[in-house]
Amino acid sequence: MDGVIWLLGFVLCVLCSIAGIIGNGMTICIFILINKFRNPIGLHVLGLTIFDFIASSIIIPLKASFFFYEAHWKLGKFMCYLDKFFAYGASSISIMFITSIAFNRWIKMNWSAQTYNKIFTKRTSLMIVICIPVLGYLPVVLGFFGITSKFDAMRFYK
Repeated sequence: MDGVIWLLGFVLCVLCSIAGIIGNGMTICIFILINKFRNPIGLHVLGLTIFDFIASSIIIPLKASFFFYEAHWKLGKFMCYLDKFFAYGASSISIMFITSIAFNRWIKMNWSAQTYNKIFTKRTSLMIVICIPVLGYLPVVLGFFGITSKFDAMRFYK
């Protein structure tokens, strides 16, 4: 029974990874090809899509290998650190992007169009989209150097 659970986790990770890569890849292509989506909210959605693509192509496959080997990490020390680095940062960044999209929509619905256009220019939206990953990875980087808390990815390494 225990092996079935690990196999189910592996299969679900593979399916989520494939769906995430295809869906987020298509969204990135649409943003690149269609000028209509190059607006302030489009930049926020693109930022979310890029980090979800990273999660689908790096984090979830690493989790799949963890399930495949039944909770034993076989990919080495460096990949263990890389897995935790991307997982911790990308999860907080996705939440920040979702929050920025919600804030953008809230301003658009509850304030005048003039106020919205003053706040969310392409320039300010681009600055927000650049600052979110920096702020999302800052605690992870500080933890890696032992400044905030110990970045102990090795507790997962067997």
